Amino acid sequence: DYLARRQDRTRGYKDSTAIEIVPFQASLAVKLAIEFGDQYARFYTNGAPVLENGLNITVATQTNPVVVDVVNTYTTGDVDWIYIAGVNGMTQLNGNYYKVHSRTGTTVTLYDLFGNPVDGTAFGAWTSGGTTARVFTLVSPYAAADLALLKFVQNVNTLIITHPNYVPYALTYAAPTSWTLSAIVFGTTVSAPINLVSSTTLSGGSVNYSYVVTAFDGNGQESEISIPTTLSNKQDLRTTAGK
Repeated sequence: DYLARRQDRTRGYKDSTAIEIVPFQASLAVKLAIEFGDQYARFYTNGAPVLENGLNITVATQTNPVVVDVVNTYTTGDVDWIYIAGVNGMTQLNGNYYKVHSRTGTTVTLYDLFGNPVDGTAFGAWTSGGTTARVFTLVSPYAAADLALLKFVQNVNTLIITHPNYVPYALTYAAPTSWTLSAIVFGTTVSAPINLVSSTTLSGGSVNYSYVVTAFDGNGQESEISIPTTLSNKQDLRTTAGK
């Protein structure tokens, strides 16, 4: 339940820092849990992390640590986790998650999630196949120490997030591996009119006039006011008809 999730903050998933688990359901078919950690967010469905598309392994070595050859753009250290499946021969690699400890070109050195090298010297020899799929991870602005004060409310496919020390954010779902996290902008996004010119039928006098103009978009959103446009030293409209 929610209390259990709050208490689970002290046990890190991606690392040893605090986390926050948030339920997210955009429809009957879209049910996920979101893991907020130290400046990252990860997503889970049906009890497993959401994965990116798999990349084909072309070789895996019986070394300590294991090195796999795969065309990739992975980041080293504790940033990227990958899931391996479908390997023939070296089947001990299948069904496990690994850290990308280092990467040189297309070669990736595997460590387990506890930071230990994966010893493949007793594994079967790789014969063919296999894929590596990166755990989908989104960059987040929230530090681990601040997660306990996050507040959430969901509106269909968008999660509104607030915190006393951060601007509000909107996390929006488009697909399991397609999310956007953007700061919420308060106020209008419609540009105010510019380059205004005013004219009048009034003749010279002692009264000054000043006007501002706003714009509306198709949704009825109104802009800020324009820079004032002025008419100086004109007749008084209260006593003289004019435009």
